Amino acid sequence: TVNCSPETVNKYVHELEDQKKIIHKKGKFKIFYNPELELEKIDFYELMLNDSIRSTVSLLLTSKHLSQFEIEQKTLKSRPTVSRTLSILVKNNIVQIQYHAPFKTYSIKNKFKSISWIKQTNSHLVDDVTDNMVKMLAH
Repeated sequence: TVNCSPETVNKYVHELEDQKKIIHKKGKFKIFYNPELELEKIDFYELMLNDSIRSTVSLLLTSKHLSQFEIEQKTLKSRPTVSRTLSILVKNNIVQIQYHAPFKTYSIKNKFKSISWIKQTNSHLVDDVTDNMVKMLAH
């Protein structure tokens, strides 16, 4: 977010692209990024633009294993939304499923990697995760 007109932003974006200092990826959003970042990290960033995914990842980063019901309760998201979110995260190899008959739980596959990617692509979320961890440890 900048306090400039769209024309001014476009002018500088084009200049930076011409200088090869940034490149973009087209998708639902046009995402501009440092060409030195790996595409896998950009895909992660794009996923994190979704509020449901971001809140679920943040919650799972501060928890060990949670059931879908617990995620629904803590994120205040509907069952279909949480189900879709978890499917996307499992498909993208971010979340893993642990089976405990008759239910299953979910956790982040590699918390260290996820946190380092968040620091590189979405650094303000690290503050949210840190705040949640402090709250969790206080209880």
